[in-house]
Amino acid sequence: MESDMLTAPTRTLLPLIARGRSLAVRLSAIVLVAMLSPGMAIAEDAMPASDETPLEPIVVGTPERIEVFPTSFKLDTVRRRLHPIVTGYYADGKVQDLTRAAEIVAENPEFVRIEEGVVTPVADGVTKLIVRVGGHEAAIPIEVSHQQSPDPVSFQYGALVALSKQDCNSGACHGSPSGKGGFRLSLRAYDPVLDTLTLVRESANRRTNVEEPEASLLLRKPLMEVAGG
Repeated sequence: MESDMLTAPTRTLLPLIARGRSLAVRLSAIVLVAMLSPGMAIAEDAMPASDETPLEPIVVGTPERIEVFPTSFKLDTVRRRLHPIVTGYYADGKVQDLTRAAEIVAENPEFVRIEEGVVTPVADGVTKLIVRVGGHEAAIPIEVSHQQSPDPVSFQYGALVALSKQDCNSGACHGSPSGKGGFRLSLRAYDPVLDTLTLVRESANRRTNVEEPEASLLLRKPLMEVAGG
C-alpha cells in the first residue's frame, strides 16, 4: 500500500491492525479504518496474524503424481491472494498434503510475488506458477488484473463481520434488544444502517472519533483504557 494513499487517521490505526495486543484490538482498528476511509484498501499483511503452531515435517517420499488446486486462478483485486494446495498421490493409495514441502515460483515475477506459499498480485499481466515437489512439476495459469483500481473495505461485509466474529452484536452482548451499557447494535448485524448511526453518530461521536481516531471508544475499550459495557 502506498503511503500517499493513507489519510492521517489510517496512518494512526494501521500499526494497531498489524501489532495490536489482542485480536479484539486489531479487529476494532479494522472496523475504524473501514468507517473512516471507506475508499481505502487494507493490505493482507496488515490483517491480524494467527498464532504460529509448530508443524510436523513432511516426508515427501516418491509420489506417483501430484495435483495442484486450483488449476488456474484470477487475481482480480489488489487484496486478492492465492494459496495453492499441492497433493501427492502414492502407489500404495496414500494421499498426502505436500503444500508446505513444495517449491512454488513464478514464471514471471513481474506480475506476482510469492512469500511462504502465498501468491500476491503485483501488476496486471498473465503468468504461470511453477510447482515442484517429489520429482514432479505442474504449472498453474495466473491472470492478474485491476491492480490500479481501489478495492474498498466494506462496512457491511468487513467491519460488521469483525464485530460479529467477536460476538459484540450477539444477544448476550450489545445485540440484545436493550443493548448493554447504553450501547446497542442490531442482532448479528441485520440492520447495517442502524449500526452505522450507532457507531458513528451516537454518544457524541465518541465511539468513532474522526478527528482523533486513537481516542475512539471502539479502540479504547478493547485496550482496557476505559471500562467496557
